[in-house]
Amino acid sequence: MLAILALSAAWGQVPRVWVDSEMARLELPLVKPEFSAKHASAETYYKLPVWEVYKSHPIYRPDRAPGSYLAFLQAQAPELEWDPAKLPSTKAEWIRAGEALFDSPTRIGRIAFGEVDINDPYLYKAEWWQAVKPDIAGDGTLPGYKFVVRKKAKLEIGMNACSMCHSRVLPDGFITMGAPGQFTYDAAVAEDIRRSGKSAEQIEQNRQMLRRMYFTPWTPHAEVFDKLGAFDHQQMALIMTPHAGGTMAIDRAAPWAPVKVPDLIGVADRKYLGATGLAQQRGIEDLMRFIALHAGADALTEFGSWKPGAAPVGLTRFSDEQLYALAQYLYSFKPPKNPFKPNSFTKKGRAVFEREGCASCHAGPTLTNNKLMPAPGFRVPEGHLKLYDIDPVSIRTDPALTMETRRGTGYYRVPSLAGLWYRGPFGHSGSVVEVEHWMALQRLSPEFFPSGFGGLSGPQGAVKGHEFGLKLNAQDMAALLAYLRTL
Repeated sequence: MLAILALSAAWGQVPRVWVDSEMARLELPLVKPEFSAKHASAETYYKLPVWEVYKSHPIYRPDRAPGSYLAFLQAQAPELEWDPAKLPSTKAEWIRAGEALFDSPTRIGRIAFGEVDINDPYLYKAEWWQAVKPDIAGDGTLPGYKFVVRKKAKLEIGMNACSMCHSRVLPDGFITMGAPGQFTYDAAVAEDIRRSGKSAEQIEQNRQMLRRMYFTPWTPHAEVFDKLGAFDHQQMALIMTPHAGGTMAIDRAAPWAPVKVPDLIGVADRKYLGATGLAQQRGIEDLMRFIALHAGADALTEFGSWKPGAAPVGLTRFSDEQLYALAQYLYSFKPPKNPFKPNSFTKKGRAVFEREGCASCHAGPTLTNNKLMPAPGFRVPEGHLKLYDIDPVSIRTDPALTMETRRGTGYYRVPSLAGLWYRGPFGHSGSVVEVEHWMALQRLSPEFFPSGFGGLSGPQGAVKGHEFGLKLNAQDMAALLAYLRTL
């Protein structure tokens, strides 16, 4: 774990998350410094109500649900999962509390705005499954979605649990928490907009949601937002270009520049959070702040003269104690057992790895140098070299995410290669699904047809990125790929 984390609050002492001076220096400046984030004041943030965490229950694919399951749930009494009067007292208790929070919904209804008929849950309709095509666990459950009982005999659909994106169904059907998930989030958002946002009020709410999430004043795609005022719910759904599972247009990214879901296993060892190194991690407090932003507080952020408008209906926050529990749980993640074992062939792959210079960036036990690298076209400000850990060499990485979105710092964080065997898609925008495709010379060809995300113009075209190892002979490439799977 980073030595700097030793500067965190003493064990068991919950730090205050939203401190104005710390929020002001949490994030790196954006590529357009005049639009760098201006987070809400602590006074505004702490006025948000704390999310009440009720006990939740798994949602099964309709054909896999146990008999009389809905009737069983309707007979359950409401029960709080988190009782603020009974805080954990030991490290193990904080971690267990964080685990429960990680798998608990943070929103009721739909991801998009709209009405839900409680007596006819939309997740039990075939059209949702046909449109979204989510992976399910071996027991038939849908990660990240839960039934919530806040009033007896009333079932509500909860979603946006951390586990929706940050849990992975492995080939054996078991779920590994913290690993990058495969959920087709953008397809779910599009389906929710189509099905729930038909009234004038709901259309306007979803219109504001899309602007708040994606509008970037300097992007070449800004014309989309000029036309948004005339879009109906069907047209708005088309903005959410379907991406491969595990890739999503997260807040402050964009449908034309999505983000690969990060692996949270090993997050304690990272100096920077996010693909673009958007936030520093100087201690557990910074991770808590980053979680708070992802949990909804980012909706209050201003960027230069751009203001996000009214806060989303029903916006809530986690308490500092809940954030502390979540952060402790994230720090406790362990990788799943690797089925790929070293052998004489992978030893040859390791030699190729070292010969080709891969270890210059992917070094040490964490398999990353923990540095930021500039995107093509970004000139590193001289002052940054003193403030941040930067390798000033550009390696031709596609610049869209870090140059054309409000996550754009001009940099990309050097990723760790640890646990590569269970991960995918690859590239910061999830451009390709298989690591073999990432390591193929054909990736640079305009005729390349990636199996991941290819942009608004369609899935065909070159995928930019580093070119190390792309000219290996077949035997060396096979050995290198075999070695990478053992990491």
